[in-house]
Amino acid sequence: MHIEKLSNTAIEMIDVTANALRLLNIADSEDLAGEVIVDLCAHFGAAPCYLGSVSDSAQLKQDAFFVESLPPTAQQMIRQMSEFLTGKFHPKTAQTLAIHVIAALALLFGGRPVYIPRNDAMKRARRNAQIWAEQGKLNVRELAAKHGLCVQEIYKIIAARRAEMKKKRAAESAPSIRFE
Repeated sequence: MHIEKLSNTAIEMIDVTANALRLLNIADSEDLAGEVIVDLCAHFGAAPCYLGSVSDSAQLKQDAFFVESLPPTAQQMIRQMSEFLTGKFHPKTAQTLAIHVIAALALLFGGRPVYIPRNDAMKRARRNAQIWAEQGKLNVRELAAKHGLCVQEIYKIIAARRAEMKKKRAAESAPSIRFE
């Protein structure tokens, strides 16, 4: 996924989610974090949400009524995330992961309303990254059919990614000028 095309809030949410999943020893935590946040944004995007306030991660372990103490939106997010993760984990594990992720997000956003971005840019970035990764394995017509796009759009996506990579390589190989 081209993370630089996402909103700052979405990037922060993915980073925090990946860290929370990594702390729980979940493999492929970065990819899973992206999927989780895309799903959350699909359900809660384009709306300000209040996640509540968590003083520290120890509160989660000590407070038996942690979930009930969260605002309704945060509780709904936990339910949605648990439902999404149930496809990948045992239901109890999915719920535990969801609670930890929402607690981490509440810790980050510290009791202030957060605007959850719409997931259009995330879906497009994820789709374009997948097209780039598959371009050597599938031909352009197959990619177009798989992703529901026209052939010209596939060419544009691949050309844009090549241009980005060329620009990045040029910036990395350019001599640095130091002023003293």
